[in-house]
Amino acid sequence: MTNILLADDHSLFRDSMAAWLNQLEGHVHVQHAASFDEVVDLVASGTPLDLILLDLYMPGMKGAISVEQIYRLDGDAPIAMMSADENVDVMRRCLDAGAVGYLPKSSDGKVILAAIKIILEGGSYFPANITNPVKTLSFSNKQHEVLLLLADGFCNKEIAEKTSLATGTVKQYVSDILKKLDVSNRTQAGIKARKIGLIES
Repeated sequence: MTNILLADDHSLFRDSMAAWLNQLEGHVHVQHAASFDEVVDLVASGTPLDLILLDLYMPGMKGAISVEQIYRLDGDAPIAMMSADENVDVMRRCLDAGAVGYLPKSSDGKVILAAIKIILEGGSYFPANITNPVKTLSFSNKQHEVLLLLADGFCNKEIAEKTSLATGTVKQYVSDILKKLDVSNRTQAGIKARKIGLIES
């Protein structure tokens, strides 16, 4: 079963989106929220989710900051934004915060459904006009090795054992990686590294 949280303060849009989501293969369970506080309560409750769809401007939302807050509560469920705002800078801020998708509400329903399928399969979806300069980042061989292991969920001690590096060195590498990727935690680093092609999805 695929569990999706659909958060938007407009009931008509939620109903329309839910109808599209129910066309996904397999059994789909769609939970609804009309505010960011409702999203926080549901995520904090430990409800297993395969995807969180967030309206960028519903009550309580604070843009990219809210994305980071949700990832602190649940670092596993991918987050995709939905909005009528197609400002490129806004989209990039959401991407940098760790969102794996940005779905303009002006998009055709079939396009949105296809994008959601991509995200549920572990990919990401952003409009074609979004680019990210982080793609030009370079890492040393050892830093890249640490990044791969970090993205696979290994802790610093385990990474040290696998790379024959001192734990302190691994800690510094991780700090440098987070800084270069402009993210605040390891989960976001793994998501962003895959999204921008630094490591394979």
